[in-house]
Amino acid sequence: LPVAADLARQRLADPGFTVSIGHVDGAKLPAFTAAFGLPVTTGPAGTEVGPVLVPPTDRWHRVRLYPSRLSGTDDPALAVLRARLDHVNEQLLAALGALVGGQLTEVVSHVVPAMDDGFAQDPTRSAADLVTTVATTLGLGVDAAALYLQLLALPDPTDRNVARWTGWKPARLKAARAELAATGHVVAAKRPRAGRSLFLPGGWLALKAPLLPLERWKLPLLIGGEGGVTALGIVSPVAPPPRLFALAWARLCDGDAPRFDDLVTERRR
Repeated sequence: LPVAADLARQRLADPGFTVSIGHVDGAKLPAFTAAFGLPVTTGPAGTEVGPVLVPPTDRWHRVRLYPSRLSGTDDPALAVLRARLDHVNEQLLAALGALVGGQLTEVVSHVVPAMDDGFAQDPTRSAADLVTTVATTLGLGVDAAALYLQLLALPDPTDRNVARWTGWKPARLKAARAELAATGHVVAAKRPRAGRSLFLPGGWLALKAPLLPLERWKLPLLIGGEGGVTALGIVSPVAPPPRLFALAWARLCDGDAPRFDDLVTERRR
């Protein structure tokens, strides 16, 4: 897999390689090219502006993209494509983002630490030091701290999965849930198809089966972000569980903790 990911990125880095990214009406072409705010050149191959090539045609123009010319996953040209094209291939944009940003390369190249037994999704086995840190920082017991890390980082911490990963009996899982629910770090609720009763505060992405719904806060921890989930239809973490626990905890420590958005309204007359 690391070799395959590297070969794919090499293909994208080829200066002559293009992909079809969508279509634009010929009548809108001048406004489309002007939206990039970059010099426009015209040649035998068509019209070029930044990382975009528009081959000549009569009415509907197929728009092609040079991935090698993108500055990264936040290149302003991508926002122009999404806003100005009459049809845009969101699946392809999400896949390009995962490759150009290095997410796929990181996840397939990460070496999972050796464990004697059990599941890597159990942080007491795969990230024991981090569990201790979380327990000390938040004033939680070890079980509650481990459960919080699972809720924080994993896309599918259903009660059934947690019990399978940890080997906890129902009474032990219930005690960990009760301790964690008594804090302000999670919200106790009922949500369709969630398979659990504790959630991170904040937005909720109600995905359709067979995907499990999850908290929007976790989207940066998934390959492709929201585009990967909605456009590609995949829920795949950007790293194996041990690394994922560390990434999620680092976000929280940096001030990006799960929380509800402030509702801003105008004063009623």
